Amino acid sequence: MTTIDITPQPEQVELTRTRGALAAVSVVFVAILNLILTLTMPTVSDEVLAQLDDLAAGRDPDYTPDFSELPDDVPSEVTEVSAPVDVANDYAAWELFNDLTTVMWFGAVVAFLVWLWRASTVAGAVADWQLDHSRPKAIWSWFVPGVNLLLPYRVVAEIWQASKPDDDNSGRGLLVGWWTCWIVSLFASLFSVYDLATTLTSPQPSATFSNGVAAAYVSALAVVGAAVFLVPIIQRIDSWQMAAAQRR
Repeated sequence: MTTIDITPQPEQVELTRTRGALAAVSVVFVAILNLILTLTMPTVSDEVLAQLDDLAAGRDPDYTPDFSELPDDVPSEVTEVSAPVDVANDYAAWELFNDLTTVMWFGAVVAFLVWLWRASTVAGAVADWQLDHSRPKAIWSWFVPGVNLLLPYRVVAEIWQASKPDDDNSGRGLLVGWWTCWIVSLFASLFSVYDLATTLTSPQPSATFSNGVAAAYVSALAVVGAAVFLVPIIQRIDSWQMAAAQRR
């Protein structure tokens, strides 16, 4: 249980709102970047996939891909992922875009967690009851495998409930939509990585690769959906907390 002994001042809550706005903008920006990155992935021709299927049909079941004879200029990511990628002249630009998106992802995560910490602090101060989830839990719950499938949702849901005025009948539709999209994106991403990583060793490389690409598209779209739901969640919590601080 966590207890906050201070009453938040409007200017303190305004700082939380500012960080919430930054988190919302960061999340939307990264979701769009991630979608663009996914849609511009290096492609594989049907001819190459057909050749891989032909090779798979007659090879040993214990086949392990051998990259020892690949040219030195083939990007390392191609061999590490083990996916048949036609190396184009603009691959380096896409790779740079991928690195930029990764950095922006990190920034968005930090911005969101900073807001979540402050929102949890204010929620504990304005609520008429003690919160079950502490501020540290609001952070580490995202990074523990298994736990991060449910606990972060419960943390945000509690902040939502603690911040919401008694006369507000808002349900949890936004919360459910946000978390559903996030979980879909997480599992779709895992399926995508697995399929792309096992394309060359799959009995049907073309189908495996296509499934991996499709899962990547689903993941990217689900991230956009999660961002669409998360922005109004942040805005409502900040608005409720500001109103509560002004009444005190």
